[in-house]
Amino acid sequence: MLGLEQRGFQIRVVIANDAMVNPCVATNVELLQNINDWYGPFNGGVYHDNDDIPPCHFAFATGWQSAYAVKAFRGALYRYYFVQDFEPYFYPVSSEYVFAEDTYRFGFTGITAGGWLADKLRTEYGMRTHAVGFSYDRNLYTPRARNSELRHLFCYVRPDTPRRAWDLTALTLAEFHKKRPDVGLVLAGGSIDIAALPFPAFAPGAVAQTELPDLYSQCDVALVPSLTNLSLLPLELMACGVPVVSNSGPNVEWLLNAGNASVMPANPRDLSDELVRILDLPPVEYGALRSRSMAFAASTDWERECDKVADILNVAVGRMTA
Repeated sequence: MLGLEQRGFQIRVVIANDAMVNPCVATNVELLQNINDWYGPFNGGVYHDNDDIPPCHFAFATGWQSAYAVKAFRGALYRYYFVQDFEPYFYPVSSEYVFAEDTYRFGFTGITAGGWLADKLRTEYGMRTHAVGFSYDRNLYTPRARNSELRHLFCYVRPDTPRRAWDLTALTLAEFHKKRPDVGLVLAGGSIDIAALPFPAFAPGAVAQTELPDLYSQCDVALVPSLTNLSLLPLELMACGVPVVSNSGPNVEWLLNAGNASVMPANPRDLSDELVRILDLPPVEYGALRSRSMAFAASTDWERECDKVADILNVAVGRMTA
C-alpha cells in the first residue's frame, strides 16, 4: 500500500467477509491505527464492506473470501486479484476448496506473488496474470556478529499451518540430528512442544521482527520447507548470510534454484543429507555458497516490484482515458 501511495495512488482498505473483525468492537478508526501499527504508515481510508464505499478505478481482492465481496462491488471500473498463494491447497477437498478455487474464474486480472502462481492461474483457469517478485527490508536484514563458534541449523516451523510441512520437517531434523548431533537446532516461527521432540532444540516460537537478523546470523544453514508458495523468509535468511535448503517443485523453484540455494525432493533422507553436505563443505566452497545466496537476495528490489504494479495499473488508467 505504501509503495502505491508513494506513486500517486489513493488507497482505501475495505474489511470484507472477515469473521475475526466485529464492527461493533473494531471501529474504522481503530482498524486504521492497527494498519499503521502492523504494516507501516498508511494515509488512506478504512471501511467495512457494509459501509457506503466510494467508487474507485480498481478494486483488489487479497484472498478468496474477499474475492466474493469484490465480485459483488459495483463501484469499481476494474477488478484485480492479488494472489499470494494457491488458497484451495489450504484445505482438504471440501466446500472451502471449491469456494476458493471458484474465485479464479471470476474474470479478475491477477497480480501474483511470483511466477508459479501466474503460470498456474493462467494455464489452469484462464486468468490474465502479472507476476511480481519478492524482496526484503534492506534496513533490517543484514549479517550480524556471531555470539559463539557453535554451529547451528535454523528451521522455520509452523505446526498449525499444514503447507509448511511440520511432520516432514520433524522427520528431517531427526535424521539430521543422528548424523550431526554437534549442530544446534533453532526452531522459530510457531509454538513447539520441545519435550515431545526426539532431539534437543532451542524453540523461541514467534520472534519479534527486529530480533530476527541476529537470530538468523547465528546459524550456518536453514531449512525452509513450503508445500505451496514461498514466504519472504528465504530471502531474509539469505540476506543475513544463511544458505537455504527447501523442497523442490515449481512452487519453490520460481525463486530458489541451484544457483542461489538447495532444492531437494521432499523426503527426510534427501533434505537431511543436503543439510549435512552444506555443513561439511570446505570453508572456501561454503563461503562461495554463502556469497551467491547473499548476492541473489541483494539483486531483488521492492521498489522495482512496486513500479511493476504501478505500471500495470497506469496502463489500465491509460486505456480508460485514451
